[in-house]
Amino acid sequence: VWNAGVFYQNSKEDTVFVTPFSTTETERDREQISVFGELGYNLTEDFAATVGLRVFEEDFSQVRRMFQGESDESEIAPKFVLNYTGLDGVNIYASASRGFRVGGVNNVPAGAGLQETFGSDSLWSYEGGIKFKTADSAVSGSVSAFYIDWSDIQLFEFNPALGVSLVINAGAASIKGIEGELNFNITDTLSICANGSLL
Repeated sequence: VWNAGVFYQNSKEDTVFVTPFSTTETERDREQISVFGELGYNLTEDFAATVGLRVFEEDFSQVRRMFQGESDESEIAPKFVLNYTGLDGVNIYASASRGFRVGGVNNVPAGAGLQETFGSDSLWSYEGGIKFKTADSAVSGSVSAFYIDWSDIQLFEFNPALGVSLVINAGAASIKGIEGELNFNITDTLSICANGSLL
């Protein structure tokens, strides 16, 4: 099983904000292109693998009175998944994937010595777990463990001298934990669910 696609966007935006005291015009140009695909393959009768990839590129520029800036971003986001279904009603899986949040332009005066653009932040997410269901579907549940490695985190920083807020790329962080869920179908109209997580 496979799928693939291409996304393209080229937009130009010109807005005018009028108040009794001033008129502000903003021009934005954005061009995005993304190529993506995914391939699933049955390694054995009970073992399946999925591999995906997304390649993204964006050019963005903005002009707003004295504020202007340009950014050029490109990112690659792969994904890997393994599934084992050799036990009745049980799915054992493991996955690793990379995601990102595109960068952009700060509204700061040109030539002020401030960071005019900020880059993408990204994360790698790893997860493994088990999902199960009894033959009569009376009981079902899941247990999983995860680890997230986050880098170049986008954070807001306030500059009191100019009274403006900037987005900057800060350090890194990691998140890890386990979570579980258990469902009991008592009758056709009554069920009990319990879930929890530990970070």
